[in-house]
Amino acid sequence: TNDETSTLIFWVDQGPKVTVNRLSFRGNKSFPQWAPMNFGTTIEGSSEWKSLPGRTFPGSIYSEAILAEDLDRLRVFYRGRGFRDAEVELAEARPSRDGTSVDLTILVVEGPRYEVTKVSVLHLDTDGQPATEPYYAPDLLEPLLEVEAGQFYDREAIQRDRLRIERFYAQRGHPVAGRYGAASQGDRTFFQVEQEPLEVFDLEKPEVELTYLIREGQPKRLR
Repeated sequence: TNDETSTLIFWVDQGPKVTVNRLSFRGNKSFPQWAPMNFGTTIEGSSEWKSLPGRTFPGSIYSEAILAEDLDRLRVFYRGRGFRDAEVELAEARPSRDGTSVDLTILVVEGPRYEVTKVSVLHLDTDGQPATEPYYAPDLLEPLLEVEAGQFYDREAIQRDRLRIERFYAQRGHPVAGRYGAASQGDRTFFQVEQEPLEVFDLEKPEVELTYLIREGQPKRLR
C-alpha cells in the first residue's frame, strides 16, 4: 500500500454577481406583464414571478433554478385560467457586455381558453365497463365537485376534485389502490379514480366535457 498523501486544491472563479436587468414577455395576449402596485391580474404579480428586473429597486439575482420555478408557476397560472394547452419557455437570456446583468425574454403560447360545459362521474366495474349498480350514485358525488359547467378549465381545481372523490370513498371504507402496499396496486377490489378525467372536446369551439372515471372496488373492514 502507498501511504503517501497529496493535497488537491480547487480554484474557483466566481465571476461577477449577475442580476436581472430586463424582463420581457412575448405572446401574452390575455394578461399584461405588470401594473403599478400589482393592480389587477398580471403575469408578474399573479404568478408570483421571482426573477424581476430593476425598476424602483435593483433587479433580482439571476438564478437558473429560480427561473425554472418561475416558468413552472406561470404555466400553472395560465392552465388555472382556462388555457389548458398553454406553453411557457425561456426564449433568450442575453448577458450584458460586462457580464453583470442579463436580459430575459419569455415566450408564451397561450392557445385557446377552454370552458367546461359538463362535469359528470362514471362508475366502472372490474372489467372497465359502466357499472349498473354502484355503491354511491353520481348525484351524490357531483355536488362535492368544485369544477362546474360554465367555468374556465382549471387543472389544479380538477386535481382537487379528484382528491375530494378519493376522500369521499376513503371515509366510507374504500381504500385507494396502491396506497397500502404493492399488493393492492393491481387489485380491482380497491378503489381507484383515474389521474385525469376523460375530456371530450368540441371540434368547433374551445369547450370541454369532463368525466371522472371511478372504480369503486369493495368496502374493507379492519381485521
